[in-house]
Amino acid sequence: MKLVVFDVDGTLTDTNQVDGLCFRLAFQQEFGLRKISRDWESYNYSTDQGIATEVLTSFFNRNPLDSELARARARFIRNLREAYCSNPRDFQEVRGAGSILRLLREETDWKVAIATGCWSESARFKLQRAGIQMDTPFASCEDSISRDGIVSRVIEKAKVYYECKDFSTVVFVGDGVWDVTTAKNLGIGFVGISANEKSQRLKKAGAKFICKDFQLTPVFLNYLNHFDAYESTN
Repeated sequence: MKLVVFDVDGTLTDTNQVDGLCFRLAFQQEFGLRKISRDWESYNYSTDQGIATEVLTSFFNRNPLDSELARARARFIRNLREAYCSNPRDFQEVRGAGSILRLLREETDWKVAIATGCWSESARFKLQRAGIQMDTPFASCEDSISRDGIVSRVIEKAKVYYECKDFSTVVFVGDGVWDVTTAKNLGIGFVGISANEKSQRLKKAGAKFICKDFQLTPVFLNYLNHFDAYESTN
């Protein structure tokens, strides 16, 4: 039995821009923070929980309280809902995402899971608004603050869900450099999704197989079957 794990923002949903805007705005509204680094790779943990913790630790000069993190999360999700009401077109799927998930479930021997660095509620909201079904094992930054931990956790959830002792192959599909790193760290395959300049960054990080979206289904399926998914970075 084989498992393919999908990221959310920029992979299944075309929401990187609106997500970042709503996230940064939440800290301005709740804490008066006007300047937050947009370089998500610069944070110790490039997850919602990890970034929020680091931002608030720097601001307060102490570890943030759970209530403070909850304020940031609640405001962020409120911002997403308001953004959707203002412009639903900012919450579309990456082209072909829904179709490839249905195909994998119904016509292949691949099992599907979703692992995201987002908070669970925000990820589910974006997936639902993009019309993507959620009937798969799922893990978020509430399962682990690190992306390695999130993907590891969803693999364990998938073993239970699909009644599988172990998967013969696991492939992670994502759009960020941190996703390439996570796949390498866990010793699993990787397929990149990127239609812009980020594809060059994925290649530099070692990604060998990159699709701009899921429209070219045979190409994507072919990539899934190549476990040796990295170029040498030496």
